[in-house]
Amino acid sequence: RQKLAQVGLGEATELFFTIASIQITNTTNTLDNRGIIDPQWATVFEGEKTLDLLKYTKESALISEAFVDAGNYSQIRLYVSGPSIKIDNPEFQITGKVYPMYMHSNVFKIVRPFTVEAGRTTVITLDFNVPMLVTRTSQGYTLGPIFKPISNEITVKEEKFERSIRPDNLVPV
Repeated sequence: RQKLAQVGLGEATELFFTIASIQITNTTNTLDNRGIIDPQWATVFEGEKTLDLLKYTKESALISEAFVDAGNYSQIRLYVSGPSIKIDNPEFQITGKVYPMYMHSNVFKIVRPFTVEAGRTTVITLDFNVPMLVTRTSQGYTLGPIFKPISNEITVKEEKFERSIRPDNLVPV
């Protein structure tokens, strides 16, 4: 359960969406002969995984394991679809009502540099601040900021491990 930030919205008991693709951009050695950055994108997940964000408060959902080139990365793009939210709001006698959600774009663009070292495992954890990501407009519920980039809504945690080691709290989805 997550109490939503906007007054009167109640509590979210489920927040589902489907991840279709995750890409990261490598900014190592990407300057062209004119000095313009030409990022190289790597797809680290492609498929379909549906998850309830509210289920992962003490555990982390393992979405993908991928080998990528060592180097500096600057952005993560998470392509999603089909968001929905289940709401309890005793103030309006609403219990367990599921609402579809609107998204301005089907992609969360998370701009946050990280480094992948050769021969090591890098784990990137995205922590969604659900109360800040969910708003209600006259058209219904919205997931993600409408007119501004993701900043405080998703926290990125980067951890380094010996090769093939990963955190204990990962749960495959």
